[in-house]
Formats: sequence, structure tokens, C-alpha cells
Amino acid sequence: MSNYVQLDVWFQEYKLSALSSVLVEQGTTVEKRMQGVLLDMYEALVPRETQEAIRTRLDKEEAEARAAEEAARKYTAFCVRENGERSFFQLDRTEDILEIAKFLRRYLREEQGPGIAALQTSAFAGMEPVTAEQYDQLLALRIETPDKITGVFDLDFDKREVSTVDADGWKTWPMQDVSTAVYHAYRKSYLRPEQYMSRFLEKLEGKELTSAGHLSARDISFAEEMAPPTQPTM
Repeated sequence: MSNYVQLDVWFQEYKLSALSSVLVEQGTTVEKRMQGVLLDMYEALVPRETQEAIRTRLDKEEAEARAAEEAARKYTAFCVRENGERSFFQLDRTEDILEIAKFLRRYLREEQGPGIAALQTSAFAGMEPVTAEQYDQLLALRIETPDKITGVFDLDFDKREVSTVDADGWKTWPMQDVSTAVYHAYRKSYLRPEQYMSRFLEKLEGKELTSAGHLSARDISFAEEMAPPTQPTM
């Protein structure tokens, strides 16, 4: 995008001090008044067609900047089941199953009380509530654009199960097994991130569940489970 340019104006300090005092009493400043004068000069002296061309150019630059910002954003979606109720959240950054596992280990070891409250005061405190429909859209987009929707998780605090989904379908594990697996994954220090993930998944081998409402990849494909996706509004 185009930048703003700083203008240097020289003015005698006693006069500037006196002028500033008067303008402060009027609820404004020298800088604000000068900006107003510049804008008046621009609108009075620059031809109308040139102003329109500049406005069009600035609008285009702003739209391109917004599009680039949105393209760079990553999302993680959560369904939280507790006391028989479901709540849905969106987090505007990347989180993976390792981070979920670290949270669950702390949660289970410290007996932190309600799961949603613990989530909202943890590293996931930036979660924003979304509707069930928005969550379903994020879930569908997880398969279409995994670089955009980097994780979808279902945390069932009633059953003490955690689920995640990828191109192979849903995978569900007991929270306690996930906690134990992340403990063993990080017992060895100075590994690369992908090595921690590999060790974590190795420890979970054979622990996968077929949970009601989350049939695993062994039982049903994700394509059969999901309805045709629609683009979410974000």
C-alpha cells in the first residue's frame, strides 16, 4: 500500500507554544489543524478527476491489503462437549494436536474444573464463539484447505475423549492416553517439532476409539460423513 509522507514545517518555538496552548483549550492540536488545512488545499486545488483516480487507487490498495491479510490468517475450530451441551469456538491461529495434548495433560493433572473455563483461561484464551453452522463450515473446509483451517478438534469432557479430523477422517482417543503420549513425546529434549509429533503419534498407536458421533477412518470415510461444504463467513 502507499505510505504517508511526513512534512517538516519550521516555526518559531515561542509562537508554536502559544498557538498550541490556544488550540488545546479548543480541544485540538496544531497537527490536527494543519492536517485539516492540507486536506482543504488538496480538495480545492487538485482537479476532481485526479482526486477520483487517487480515491479509486487507494480503494483498490486497501482491498488488496485486506485480501492478503485474510489469506495469511489461519484458523482452528473447536467443539466442546460438557454437561450434555455443545459449544463451538474459532481461534484465529494455528494449533495442532500436540498443543491440545499439552493442555489436556495440565488439565487432568491439576483437576481444573469445568473444561470450557479451563480452555478460556489457557493458551486458547483467544477463542471466539461461533454457531454450529459456522463450525460445520470450518469442518468442511478443513479437508478442502488444510493450510487455512489447520485444525478441527472435538473435546468431550463428559466422556473424557478428544477427537481431531484430517483427510483420513475422524480420530478419537481417551484424554488420559493423549496426556500420557505427550508426556512421553517430550521426555527427550532438543528434537525437531516433527519428531515430537512422530513420538506422540507412536505412543497413541492402538489407542484409537470408535466414539459415537465420531466414526473413525476405519469405519466410515470423511466424504460420506460430511454434507457438501459451503463457504464460511469470516
